[in-house]
Amino acid sequence: MGWFCVFTKEFIQSEGHSFSVNDYPMFRMGENPVVFLDNSTVEDVSYIFRKMAMEMESDYIFKYSKLRNYLQLIVHEALNHYPAIDSHNKQINAAHRISYRFLELLEKQFPIENSDYPMKLRTVHDFASSLSIHENHLNSVVKEITGKNPSQHIASRIIQEAKSLLKYTDWSISNIAYSLLFEYPSHFTSFFKKNVGMTPKIYRDKNI
Repeated sequence: MGWFCVFTKEFIQSEGHSFSVNDYPMFRMGENPVVFLDNSTVEDVSYIFRKMAMEMESDYIFKYSKLRNYLQLIVHEALNHYPAIDSHNKQINAAHRISYRFLELLEKQFPIENSDYPMKLRTVHDFASSLSIHENHLNSVVKEITGKNPSQHIASRIIQEAKSLLKYTDWSISNIAYSLLFEYPSHFTSFFKKNVGMTPKIYRDKNI
């Protein structure tokens, strides 16, 4: 489960608040917009998001002022974990930059909308080659920054996509397997069962 919040520059800076999105690096063009949080901070930020969701449903006359304050708290949590940059605010920490580019490449492959156009990058070696770095280095920096190695990120995202395809398309399990670059459907079935605890067919039947 994840959270997102769409807001305008005018909203967060209204009512005379001193907060300006231009003051913070993650909002500037050319800077890294992704901030990795530790588990404790994720729990704190998730709590704030839940409070925001509840507030949206309330009839409180000043609820948008509360929402603005909640949003500022989230921004400051992100800023507190923003990667170190040099004195000229130009060079983002290399490990964060590589991790961001890896996750960006991974995410750009989805959603898969046509079984004739499968994902292209499947292994750590594929991603390392695309980033022009050694796969051992990619393993090291992604593990350091995110707490999970690239293989875990890839497997997690493939499972997420597989669930979506099983639930929302009528593609055969074989087509889904090939679109996710499994050489044989049986390999996909074993992979899915290992990670989800049931076969793709059972998962699909339960979600029809």
